[in-house]
This record gives sequence, structure tokens and C-alpha cells, in this order.
Amino acid sequence: MTDQPTSPETANVSIWQRLIFTLDFSRQKPRVKPGAEEACFADRQGQEYFVVKAPGGSGYIKLGLQDYFLYSSFTGQKTIQQILVDYFKKFGSLAFSRIGTLFQELFAGGFLVQKPSNFYKSLAQGIRYQKPLVKILDMVKNLPQRQWPIPDFHRLTGLLYRGGFKYFFSLPAKIVSGLVILAGLVSFAVLIKGGQYSVIKSSGSYLTGLIILVLLNYLAVISHEMSHALACKHYKRKVNSGGTILYMGFPAFYVDTTDAWLLPKDQRLFISIVGPYTQAFLAGAASLLAVLMPDLFLNPLLYKFAVLSFVSVFVNFNPLLELDGYYMLVDWLELPGLKHKAAAFVKTELWRKLKFKEPLSWQEKVFTGFRLGALVWSGLALVLALYFWRLQASPLWHKFLIGTTTQARWWLLGGLALALTGGGVALRKHIKKLAAGFWQNLLKLVRQKPLVASLSLLAFFGAAALIIALFPGWVRILLMLPFGALALLAFLRVHSYYRGSHLSLVFWCLLLASLWQMALASFTSKIHPFLWLGTAGALALAGFSQFSYSSLRRWRQWQRWLWGAWWVLMMLVIAVNPGYAWPQSLGIMLLWSAFLMVLSLYWNNEGSSLEYFWMIILTGLLSQNALTIWRLPARLDLFPALMQALALLWLYLIIKGTSWQPETSAFEPADSERRRMRQAAVKIYKLSRRHFAAFFGESSAKAMDDRLNLALIEKGWPIRLYGDKSEERFQRELGILERSPAFKGLLDEMYFYISRITGAYFARNTFKTAYESLYWEEREIAQQYLMSGCQWSQGLTLKKLSQEKKDAQDVISGVARFWELSAEEAKVFFSRLKEDRRKAGETIIRQGEEGDKFYLIKSGQVEISIQKDGWPAQIAALLSRGDYFGEIALIKKVPRTATAKVLSDCSLLTLERADFELLMSQKVDLGPRIDRLIENRGFLVKLPLFSEFAPAQVAMAASRLIPRRCQPGEAVIAQSEMGDSFYIIKEGQFEVWVERDGQKNKVASLGPGEYFGEIALLLDVSRTASVISQSQGLVLQLHKDDFKSLLGEHLYFYKSLEQASSRRLKDTRHKVS
Repeated sequence: MTDQPTSPETANVSIWQRLIFTLDFSRQKPRVKPGAEEACFADRQGQEYFVVKAPGGSGYIKLGLQDYFLYSSFTGQKTIQQILVDYFKKFGSLAFSRIGTLFQELFAGGFLVQKPSNFYKSLAQGIRYQKPLVKILDMVKNLPQRQWPIPDFHRLTGLLYRGGFKYFFSLPAKIVSGLVILAGLVSFAVLIKGGQYSVIKSSGSYLTGLIILVLLNYLAVISHEMSHALACKHYKRKVNSGGTILYMGFPAFYVDTTDAWLLPKDQRLFISIVGPYTQAFLAGAASLLAVLMPDLFLNPLLYKFAVLSFVSVFVNFNPLLELDGYYMLVDWLELPGLKHKAAAFVKTELWRKLKFKEPLSWQEKVFTGFRLGALVWSGLALVLALYFWRLQASPLWHKFLIGTTTQARWWLLGGLALALTGGGVALRKHIKKLAAGFWQNLLKLVRQKPLVASLSLLAFFGAAALIIALFPGWVRILLMLPFGALALLAFLRVHSYYRGSHLSLVFWCLLLASLWQMALASFTSKIHPFLWLGTAGALALAGFSQFSYSSLRRWRQWQRWLWGAWWVLMMLVIAVNPGYAWPQSLGIMLLWSAFLMVLSLYWNNEGSSLEYFWMIILTGLLSQNALTIWRLPARLDLFPALMQALALLWLYLIIKGTSWQPETSAFEPADSERRRMRQAAVKIYKLSRRHFAAFFGESSAKAMDDRLNLALIEKGWPIRLYGDKSEERFQRELGILERSPAFKGLLDEMYFYISRITGAYFARNTFKTAYESLYWEEREIAQQYLMSGCQWSQGLTLKKLSQEKKDAQDVISGVARFWELSAEEAKVFFSRLKEDRRKAGETIIRQGEEGDKFYLIKSGQVEISIQKDGWPAQIAALLSRGDYFGEIALIKKVPRTATAKVLSDCSLLTLERADFELLMSQKVDLGPRIDRLIENRGFLVKLPLFSEFAPAQVAMAASRLIPRRCQPGEAVIAQSEMGDSFYIIKEGQFEVWVERDGQKNKVASLGPGEYFGEIALLLDVSRTASVISQSQGLVLQLHKDDFKSLLGEHLYFYKSLEQASSRRLKDTRHKVS
């Protein structure tokens, strides 16, 4: 990959210094392999770019002029550092990101000499492969990516081309084939309308028809792929390989025509379009032949082939799928990532521009047209699908049901399941990604818009129940199995979270009722009244188990009247139907009672997370009552069964969507430890109560306050609770030791109460979140007087709290130095911080959301990513101990500019905007200092030197800038001294002087926004001039050591999406199943 770096000048260095020196990327001398093939083109804007093919055809890369300059410099004669200096002299900017990303691209493409081996990876593989079972598992794991190329495929393609296929690329052949396609489309429409031939059935057998369809599909695919290969050969480019590959679990044919990237755009587009064009030509010819020769015995096969080929052509031009048509459009428009960019623009910008009548740029018009085209294509696909179903598929389905035995259907179902399993295994990563995205969006909808989420799920489950009820018995059973499994899985997860709570019995009853009703709907056509009693009894028990703990005294008057009216209505229904058998009457009474008890629970939990849980159960009970009273068909029992399953799922969604993050609480200064202990206890109570009320409703929270007040009176503790307020009646002379048992007992009683109602999981996380919302001083006092021996504090007590505090203060000291905080200001700043512990994989902040917190990393690692112009998010920086982010949110209500995600378990120190404003009121003047930080970033962004840095990189560089005041006549740097810093002028005027042959000459004057000493960041060279301040001045100094530290951590290998994607050429290996 690279030549060895130059050796250190001094031999007397330690082995660790030598290792650091050897691994220093800036000292590497990269060298590209000789014999690469290059082609130069111009894009739509007239800008030149180069396509380079690695020796041996192992890789291809697209380079702009700046990238090509770096590529041409990789001769093995210059170090990375020297190449950067050359680049700076030519283009006036530092290309750290560019050169790091380019180096990675060239390494991956096989362009560099001396490719290193990964010793540890080879060793691990060698150890693993000693075991036969591991060999088998690895082979199975890699099977979906396994290729079986045809030997000497390029020569075989050449023989076919010269053997006669070259004439198909002549102008007469193109004209004739175009006419055949047009005539074939008309003929195909005639064949479809006639309905004479079957797509699936052959010789009276569906199985034979399916086998023939598979074989004809492979023939269509081979013709499609071979046309790509022959077109590539036509333009005298190499077909790198061709053969078979497993695609979606099935064998497929592929050809690799990546060599076409060395051709002009029009020729590349021809190679791409020739595949679908060939399929359309062959399909048209088959349709035309079938119409012109209606008695030909091959017509059923020709019709099947035409259907497959035309469908393949239609799908290939789907703008929503990344197939031939999409990539032709991207290549023609020269807009990589068109689909993502168009979706982002239409979603976020289009309507605003239309509303304010802003003109659209050329790209924005393309994005809008692309999305409209995608919409039109989707509508056309739906119309064609419905037309085909009415004309062909629906009659075929009915014939299939009539003409096949049960055994044949099971065989077909097994084959279909096998095919779906194979496709699922092959696409597992894509499916996993889509499922994760759907799950996160669903949780977000449940958390932010519970009404919309619950109604959407109700509509989906209700429609599913009604649709499944239309199918015959065995199909209905199969379609219900996923819902039964869903109910069981949701129950297991929910029960594990709320084991030991009063809700446990509710979950058991819902599960049993749901599964019992599914069984009744599947295996019985008419339900005996005795069978209804099981469901009715389970649901009545579920309602009573919670109703017995609820309070009716807070009901409003209309609720009492409505509840009584429902009881009277139930009696009337039974009285006016004397024909009911006693089991049916008892079932109605039980279901009606369950409905009324659940209705009372809905009222008690109104406004909480459980509100929609009870609403879904109410919907199921209403439908069950209607089924029981009017004796509707048994299969309709699916509706209440799915409602009960949905209730379990909804509760699980609530649990997973609950955020157990520290909450905002106002800082209250305390003049004594006694007052601070009271603040800590009351905060834990208030925040825990808030969580409880959010989940069970304010009515349940007030009932908890009543129980706690009774317990406090019994114990003789002089504390009273009134919702968010509390009152203490201690004697004034009592100290902290005498008061702490009462507060400690209050929290214990509250924890035990919440545990009984909700289970240990909810209670533990509620108190943990409340405790982590305390400030450092409040935590200290809580651990000393409130937490010893308490069950709720298990796992929260830090054995080395003083060490943790000192560790946090050490981290803060770095920020204090940069923000120029005095010792007293740093102490006050620390007192306002809270600790926030996050697990790996959690997202701390999201790009686009409004920020209100500042984060300082105490331990762990955080990944900062940026999403730009519809592209997928790309890594911008990796932050660790001592780094911080989100400071702009303290002084400005602006959206976050990046997303921060936890890479490894980390501890964060957070400062909220409200606490920041309190600090400002106490004359800890942070606002102007943060403003200066933002201003510093602005300086760097405007400098050509930093023009290629990403926003996060500029922020990190700005964080290393040190302000330096200069007096008139002061020499900031002196000629001939070794340079160790770079300077940016913020205020004042400076002159540049050069001394030659004893003569001093003024060569330049510098002012705000200008800079000097930049070469010192790159090379160990002496200053070539002196810079002298002419007035009071202020410069920002960036020391070389800070810059190199920053460089090694973040800058060289930042993956700039636009740069990387502009270089990365689409692998045109076509894979079609």
C-alpha cells in the first residue's frame, strides 16, 4: 500500500515512540500501482473529471480535478504531509478529509502498492477453521454472496459477438426491432383481452405451469444480461466476468460490465438500456408470432414468455427501485442519490417554495419531476395490477381452488413458504433495517400522537379480522396464526415487565380470552352459549381485578348517571329477550359487567398512557356484547379476539416507548444541608409521582397521595402531600438526623405502593429516573441521609461518589479553561450539572430537533453524524472524554445540526438552558463566551484554509483556538524561529516584515479575518517572515500539537459523503432473480 515512512532523526527513542512514528499516517508515502488506465470526461457543467481503472481491473474510481491532483501525487516519493503542502499551495485549502477518504477508496479498489495483511484477522480465521463445524457454518453464512463465474467469459462473449450478434447493433436492426416492439405491444394487448392462454397453468397442471414459468424466467434473464455483455463488447470494453449467483436465495445469472465506466456517457447509457430493450423486443416478437399464427403449438409458451418479459421491463423502469431505469436516469442527469435527494426535497422544501412562490432551480425541478413520475408509475402499476386481477388472476384463483386437492394446496403453500424463507434469508439485512425503521416510527407515533396511533392500529386489526373472516376454515386458521403468536409474544413481554403488579391478572385474562375466541372462530361455525362463558368470565375477571382497586368518589356527576344507566340497560336487554338460555344470559351479564368496570378504569386513567389501553379493551367488549346479544356468526368472534391481542400489543408499545431519561427540574439554592436534603426528597417524590400520573392518570396519582398521607399519619411523620406540593411540620429545633427518617420513610412507602400497582420494573425505573434528575449536591445529600438500606436505591448508590465527583470536576476543568472561567465560576458551573448515563446504541440528540441542553462527555464514546440533502447520515466525528456538544442550544433556540449517538456506554454531564439562564443571572457570564465560540467557528468557515472541513470538524478546530492579546509593536512571530502555531486575526492591524541581507522590508499588511503561520501546522520549518502588531490586537492561536492531536482523532478519515459518492462508481454487475 505505501512505502515505509522515513526514520526518525534521533536513534535514542523508545519503542513506543518508534511505534507512534511508524503508525503516523502523515509520514506515509503512498504509491499507486503502475499500468492504470485513465479516461477524461466533462460533466453537465463542463467540469472535467477522470475515471481510472486499477491494473488488472480490480477497481474503478471517479476523480475530480482536486482528487486527481492528489492521486497523481501518490508516487511513493512524497509523504502525506508533503502532498498536503503541495495541495495547499495549489488550491489554498487543507485537504485532510479529502486525502484521507481518497486513500481509503484507493486502498479498497486495489490501486495502491504493497497491500498489508491483517495479522489478527488471519490468526483468528486460522484458529476458527480448525473446527469442521465452523467451516460448514461459515460456508452456509457466505452462501448468499457466493458467485460461480463462467471461465473465460470475456472470450466467450467475443465469440458470440463476432459469430453474428454484432449485426444486431446496426442501424437497420435497431429500426426493425423498434417496429417489432410497437407491434408486439398491440399484439400483447390482444392476447390479454382474448384470455385464451393461461399464465400459470400448462397441460392442465398448475405445478407444470409453475416449473415452465421458472425456466422461461431464466431464459428472459439470460437474454437480458447477455445483451449487456454484448453491448459492452460492441464498444470494445472488457466484460470482467459472468456466471451464476445466489440472489434472494435462488440462483441467478449476472454479468459484470463495470468496464463501461471508461466510455462516454451516451455509450454507457446504451449499454444500460439494451437489457430492457432486448427483453421488450423478444416479448414483442413472441406476442406478434402468437397473434399471426394462432394455431402454433408453442403459443402458450410464447404468451408466458411475453408476460414475464414485459413485466420485467415495466419493473426495471420503476423509479422507486434501484434497477436499470433508475441508474440510467441518475447517469444521464449526473445526480447521485437522486431518489433520496428528491424525497427529502419534496418532503421538506417543495411546499414552502410553492407557498411563497419561490423559483425552483434546475435540480429542484428534476427532484419534483422525479417524485411526480414515481407517483404516476405507482398509479399505473396499481391500475394494471387490478386490471390483470380482474381479467386473469381472479378466474385463475377460482379455478385453482376448484381444480386442486387439499394435498396439492399444502404442497404449494410449502413451496411458497420455502421461497419466502429463501428470499428473507438473502434480504435479511434489508428486512432488518426496514423493520427497525418501522418499529422506531411506530414507537414515535405512539409516544407523540397516541390517538392517531391507536385509531390506526384499531382500523388495521379490525380490517384484518373482517377480511380473515371471509376465508374458508383452513385458510382462516393460517391467517390467524400470526395474530395468535403476536398476542402470546406481547403477553410474555408485558408480563415480564409487570410481574407482581395488579395488572398481571388482567394480562392473563386478555391472553386467554383472545386465544379462546380465535379457536372458536376457527373451528366452530355456530357457538354454543356454554362456550361463550369462558370468554365472558375471563374478561369480567380482568375488569374486576382492577376495578376493586379504583376509587369512585372522584367521578363527576354525569359519569355516575351514565354508569347507572348502563346497568339498567343491561337488565332491560335480558328482560325483553326471555328466549335467551341461562348460559347466554349469564354471559351477557358478565360481559356487560366487564364493560362497565373497564369504563370506570378508562375514566380513572383518562389523560394517561393507559387511557388507550382501556379504550381498545372497551372496543373489544362492545363488539363481544353485540355478538352475544344478536347471535352473529362465530367467525366474527375474530374482531374482539384481535382487539384483546391489540390491547396487549399496545401496552408493550407504551413500555418500549417510555423514556427513562432524567427530567428537567429547577435548581434551588440551599443555605443548609437540612434544606438540601428536603429538596432532594421532595424532588424524588414529585418526579416519581409525575411518571406514575403520566402512566396511570392524575386520578390514580391522587389516590396514591391519599394512601401515602394515611401511612404518614399512622407512622407519626409530620409530612403531608398535596399533589405537586408538600408540607412539613417539624419542630424548628430538629436537625437533619431527626428529620431524615421521615423523608426516607415517605420514599419507601411510595416505592412499595408503586411496586404493588405497576410491578418492580416500573417502580425501579421511576425512582432511578427521579434520582438521576438530581443535581450533584442533591445526590450527595440523598446518598448520605435517604438511601442507605432502602430497596428503591439498590443499584443507584455509588460507592466512590467523591471519586466520581472529582472525575467530573477534572473533565469540567478543560471546558473551564477554554471558556475562561474563574475557579469560583467553575464551581458554580459544576453545581448546575446533572449526570446522564446512556447505553450503547441510544440516540442522545437528533438533527433537526430543537436543542435545550449542553452535553459534556465524562466517559464513553459518542458518534456525531450529519445528514445532508437527503443523503443517508454520515459520520462527522467521534467524541470521547472531555469533548462536548450542544453548546449553541444554551443561548439560541435553533435546530440541532447533527445527530449524536452513543457508541459505548457513557456518562454525560448535562447543563439545561434554564440552569444556564440562572447562571447568567448570578453573573457567571457564559453567554458572551459561547457567542465568541460561535464567532470563532464563523471565522474558520470563511477561511479558504478550512473550506474542506465538515461543520463538526470546524467546531472541533474552533474549540482548540486560544485567544491572545497583542500590544502595539509586539512581534507575534519572528523570522527564522521554528513555527509552532497558526494565527487568525480577529481585531487590530498587523504588518509582515522580511529581512534579507540585513535589510528589513515590509511586504504586507493584515487585518481582521486574515491569517498567518499556516505552514507551521504542516511542516517543521522556520518562519520566513515576522508579523508585528501595529495596534491593540486580538489573535486566535492554534498550536501545532493541538492541531495534530485533533488531526489524528478526527480529520484525516472523515467520510465526506459528497466526495466519496462522487468517486464511487456503481458496480454494474446486474443481478436479476
